[in-house]
Amino acid sequence: MSPKNKAYLQQREQAQFRRGALEGFGPEVAAEDIVRATMVVRLNSMTYAAISPQVTHMLVELLNRRVTPVIRSRGSVGEAALSQMDNIKGTKVGAGDACLNDVRIIQDPESLRASSTRQGSAWAAWAALRDAATLQINSSDNNPAVAEGSPADSWELRTPMMMRYYVKGGKLSGGKHGFIYSNAN
Repeated sequence: MSPKNKAYLQQREQAQFRRGALEGFGPEVAAEDIVRATMVVRLNSMTYAAISPQVTHMLVELLNRRVTPVIRSRGSVGEAALSQMDNIKGTKVGAGDACLNDVRIIQDPESLRASSTRQGSAWAAWAALRDAATLQINSSDNNPAVAEGSPADSWELRTPMMMRYYVKGGKLSGGKHGFIYSNAN
């Protein structure tokens, strides 16, 4: 990965987590036990749909160190829990408020702000995306079919409809010509 892409992904992930601290509305959830229970429920659901192991470990660390994010009591209609989870994400990167043993704290700039980037969660997600894209590109279902050949091979290939899919080869293809067309149903 180029340094430019790496810096872009780090910046994008940090910005997304920081925005999470601003989500939701209404009064703060006053009971630390309720917030911590919310985090435990989220962890239990992450066993099946975890973003990355690093994000999961970060949430466990917050619980183990008795750091409780300050979350708002209300979210949007239909997705009411998302804003609370965004508040927790903000705390993970130093943007959200938090309590330590029932005492409100101000996070220092290096607390958990850069942990997710340092631990590589963005790179694990990038690798998963790369693997999924590679699998999709190389599978035969609903992807273009590539057939080497030329219009001279058959009269059917010389029809105007098939000529729309004809590609002349160049130096990157070793001079090979062929057709690229959809094989979707």
